[in-house]
Amino acid sequence: MDIEPEPSLLAMYLRYRRETLGITQEEIARRMFVSLSLYRKLESGERALTPERLEDWCVATEAPMWMLEKMVTLAVPKIMTIARGAWPPELRQEDLDHLRALQYPAYFHRFPEYEVLAANEAATAAFPWLAPAGAGAERPVNVIEQMLTVPEMRELLVNWDTIAHRLVFGLRVLSPGIIAPERLAQIIETCSVNPEFERMWNTPMEEYCSTTPWCRSVIPNPARSCPSPCARTTRPSLRTAPTSCSCSRRARPAPPLSTLSRSTDPPRGGGPMVSGESRPAPEQPMLGMFMRYRREHLGLTQDDVARRMFVSLSLYRKLENGERPMSPERLADWSRAMDAPAWLLRKMASLALPMASAVEAGVWPPALRAEDIEHLEALPFPAFYHRTPEYEILAANQAAREAFPWLLPTHADAERPANVIEQMMTEPIAREVLINWELIVHRLLFILRVNAPGTVAPERLAQILETCRVNPEFERFWTTDLSEEQFNDSLVLVRDPETGGQMALTMRSYNAWHPDNCPYQLFMLTPRADPAPSVSAPIRATSAG
Repeated sequence: MDIEPEPSLLAMYLRYRRETLGITQEEIARRMFVSLSLYRKLESGERALTPERLEDWCVATEAPMWMLEKMVTLAVPKIMTIARGAWPPELRQEDLDHLRALQYPAYFHRFPEYEVLAANEAATAAFPWLAPAGAGAERPVNVIEQMLTVPEMRELLVNWDTIAHRLVFGLRVLSPGIIAPERLAQIIETCSVNPEFERMWNTPMEEYCSTTPWCRSVIPNPARSCPSPCARTTRPSLRTAPTSCSCSRRARPAPPLSTLSRSTDPPRGGGPMVSGESRPAPEQPMLGMFMRYRREHLGLTQDDVARRMFVSLSLYRKLENGERPMSPERLADWSRAMDAPAWLLRKMASLALPMASAVEAGVWPPALRAEDIEHLEALPFPAFYHRTPEYEILAANQAAREAFPWLLPTHADAERPANVIEQMMTEPIAREVLINWELIVHRLLFILRVNAPGTVAPERLAQILETCRVNPEFERFWTTDLSEEQFNDSLVLVRDPETGGQMALTMRSYNAWHPDNCPYQLFMLTPRADPAPSVSAPIRATSAG
């Protein structure tokens, strides 16, 4: 069943943010350059919040990223249903292998209610109260319920109050319109036995994204507890074996994209926001381009799509031609009518609301904190921080530096960062080391071609394309599309240049949800047992130990 937009919830967040800042409706209206009457209608839910109004409001109230993303999911509700997960969880063996490869506690959660879908061995050992329930259980174990009802959690977590408050606050502000009301009621009823719950539920938390968990010394440090953590798990070794261990969120088959794939010139579009620049404007012509792309892929006429959206043919033509702005409601109607894949819906939402995509673009030199680097170095297998979709290399851990020396980040004082796509296309060793190099590079260029417009600065995109054109394969990769199976295949086959041996790895990319001020995407590689492509049917499992 489709989820309808929630104008009343949108209005609630407008009021919540204004009251948090302690300012009047008149002040917000003045900042947004709208009449007081109009703002009152927006806050009461009597008038729809357009993408332009939403961005004006974000600038006026300096809304944090988590709140902007929440409001976007309410305005375009199909987005929030993409990464929900199911119970029992449908996890593939490669998912469990990936989780198991991490030597520190790690989980797969269903968000924002924090249901525990799977946990690795380190997590189960450190936090036995958060072990996932069996697949036959009626409902999953819930982190928030356990945090509020298990006394040992308060003893273990020195800053328990802050962590629990953040979880409860996140549940309160993010759950409306996402979590089934009956499940939310169960969680609240369970947590209410703790006398602290009422305070946490009713108290705003300004520093929502600024704290990190702090545990007492119950989690073994692999660097101390075992002489060689790498002896327990095989780390990729492409040249020489590492001598030390630095331990510490679907695409469909598509025809040529009529505008982007018939030309190798960089598409037009605004670049990411940086300090001192004006806000990027919604890219209505590009929205229309992607609408036309999807329609042509399905073999439909404009009249067919208009009937599916329950709008006039005249209005649909104006939307596809970029002559009429795409409201959140229209985007939701279009996504349902066209069964838009997740990547396309996200791209269109980022064009309609460019501020959302600009925040995730990252900056150069990268603004990385010590805790970001510590997190990266704690991973025992190759891992990078990337700026996407152009795949600039912001940082790499020791395992990545040893395994892929041709993908090292440049110094912060360099004119521009090292780029994965450029290196893949110009370094001969890339093709020698990566057995399935062709598919990997094709996928990178497909992502760049589809997601760069409106996100990557045109001059930077032009640089990447110019560098890649020295490879004779570039034109074919840039002008052809990928099947759904190819796009979602996470297999990376690596050849040892010295021994000729083959190693199968699983590739994963993660965008940080919390904290939400991480200007990068985490890219990881972990060993996998099965070297077959990764589009096999999912399995139901909750343990990665």
